[in-house]
Amino acid sequence: KAVAVAGVSAGLAALTACHTHNVLPPNSLAGDVEATTVVTSDGQQSDCKDPNAMVVRTDSLNDNQLVGDIDPMPQFPGGTEKLLEFLRENTRYPEAAVKDSIEGRVVVKFTVEKDGSISNPEVVRSAHPLLDEEALRVVGIMPKWTPGMYFGKPARTKSAVPIIFKMDK
Repeated sequence: KAVAVAGVSAGLAALTACHTHNVLPPNSLAGDVEATTVVTSDGQQSDCKDPNAMVVRTDSLNDNQLVGDIDPMPQFPGGTEKLLEFLRENTRYPEAAVKDSIEGRVVVKFTVEKDGSISNPEVVRSAHPLLDEEALRVVGIMPKWTPGMYFGKPARTKSAVPIIFKMDK
């Protein structure tokens, strides 16, 4: 019983350069896209032509429609490797899912608030209700992130993490 965590690469790519129709449902792409992070299951930077690549959308949130780029983007304390470590150590394969051999990838979108806290986690790619519930739980216990910055000021941004539940064979 393993929980694989897809790595978040540091590379940014334009949303239009990637085929995202198998990644996020169309309704989750509403709004102005600020940046797109390319994610692969092995944690390596990849171009969008990689069939194993997954695109995770990060867009701005603000009461008055934020215009411009978020730079730097929000970051988990300690960076990507620490995020992967946190997810590996804290995600638990639900026993009922193990019993029924349920596997899949869950993508959870959330808001990184100006103070770095995580709010509004929601499943944007579902695998199974048992796996979705665990993915929401682990995202909900993440520590505060370093918030994204907009012209030198902290900004609310959306981010997402994929969690892959795969049974040991």
